[in-house]
Amino acid sequence: HPNKNEHATTMGSLLRIHPRYMRSVHLERDFNDTTSSLGYVVTPVAGDAISRICTGFHPNSTQRAFRIAGDYGSGKSAFGLALSRIAAGYTRSLPREMHSFCGRSRLRPHLATGDHEPLGVTVLRAVGIKLPRGSKPSTTEVLTKVNRAIGRARTKGFKGVLLIVDELGKNLEFAAQNPESDDIFLLQRLAEEAARSGSQPLVVVVMLHQGVAAYAAGLDTTARREWDKVAGRFEEIIYTQPLEQIVTLVAATVNVDLKALPRPVADEARRAMMGAMHAGIYGSSAASSLGQLGPKIFPFHPTVLPVLVRAIRKFGQNERSLFSFISASEPMGLQHHIQSNRSQIEPCRVHHLFEYVRQNLFPSISTGNSYIQWGFVDSMLASTPLGSIEEESVFKS
Repeated sequence: HPNKNEHATTMGSLLRIHPRYMRSVHLERDFNDTTSSLGYVVTPVAGDAISRICTGFHPNSTQRAFRIAGDYGSGKSAFGLALSRIAAGYTRSLPREMHSFCGRSRLRPHLATGDHEPLGVTVLRAVGIKLPRGSKPSTTEVLTKVNRAIGRARTKGFKGVLLIVDELGKNLEFAAQNPESDDIFLLQRLAEEAARSGSQPLVVVVMLHQGVAAYAAGLDTTARREWDKVAGRFEEIIYTQPLEQIVTLVAATVNVDLKALPRPVADEARRAMMGAMHAGIYGSSAASSLGQLGPKIFPFHPTVLPVLVRAIRKFGQNERSLFSFISASEPMGLQHHIQSNRSQIEPCRVHHLFEYVRQNLFPSISTGNSYIQWGFVDSMLASTPLGSIEEESVFKS
């Protein structure tokens, strides 16, 4: 039952994709862009992590070293950027709902993104000191410069320093390949300095994609035990968004023009979301509020997101994420789907996702059960007689 405007509406015109969510965050670059956190969405996971870390800003706290572990594209860098502005009290660079996190104990942010280099080089870059390539600063030298940074912060009206190192895993990979370096000892000393920084707080936050122990897997037993001990100096925060929170983030990202979305399409999206929830696709404890989000995540069909999230977490490589699926021009990604359906409003369904995974993610899988299972699926698809496009779509789903 198309309304009078339906034929004039295109998929592309329905979406007002929010650019703040599409560009991957780089701490040093984006901190200078005062608008880069204004669109930040505070999910319960983010809010809980902020509250835990902010307790370290208090003068008498002894827990001031944190490690945040989460998948590629889970939003850790954007979280770190927002946290730095909370610490500094830069409320004008934050959405209104985050102002309440800002307290009196203002800390000066020092930010750096890790690389395949000594950890000391990264930390010194965070406090404004760039060393020549190949430099290997000692632990004592790095700690001295960090303490001087705290002193400078206090002369500018801050209580202390918030040190954030993103992509720490790259530094840990370097340390594992160069066991003679003192990077792990430096990491331990930073945690210890933070714990006893008293009324001049040093809060250290490191972010990585997996546990510290995973980077030490190739080392001997003694070294692995040492790495485990260092990891224990940091309070771990698992930064993995539950599925229903991811749906909320996707809705904020695609930013559908609901007034322009044809009513039959919106009604079907609501019914499909309720059907997916009742079928258990969103888990047995999915919030009832999800039921109204069907139209807001268009052009995703409600059955797609849970499958897409699992596929990205299982098969994703490097910077591949849910949001790269939305923005990148890869075959069978969301942008390809929109361009291929300019003249019709067709949701992105599970069989479209099947083709995306097979073309973009499966080629990187060469061993293990997943490789065997995908080979079985392909052989079944090639040998099964399918009489229509609909039958093939159902088979792929």
